[in-house]
Amino acid sequence: MLIPIENEKDLADVPESVKAGLEIIAVSTVDEVLALALTGPLIPIEWNAEDEKAVSISDEDDEDEANGSAAAPAPGASRRQPTRRRLADEPERPA
Repeated sequence: MLIPIENEKDLADVPESVKAGLEIIAVSTVDEVLALALTGPLIPIEWNAEDEKAVSISDEDDEDEANGSAAAPAPGASRRQPTRRRLADEPERPA
């Protein structure tokens, strides 16, 4: 269990029977939390103007969805989904 380092002093109030089954780690930064909580390292994604265009939805689509009047996709078709670049070390996903 990750707790803010400022709360570490409060562990004295928690019964030993409760703490016995826990691994309690006091953290002081978000970087510490991410390093402990994530299964792999963070890898930054670099975006450019073309990427922004690929994932944006037009204002008209936004209004239709907000009003609940968006047309249903044709049978066998799907709504346009945002895309993202595959990282160099990320395996390809089947289409």
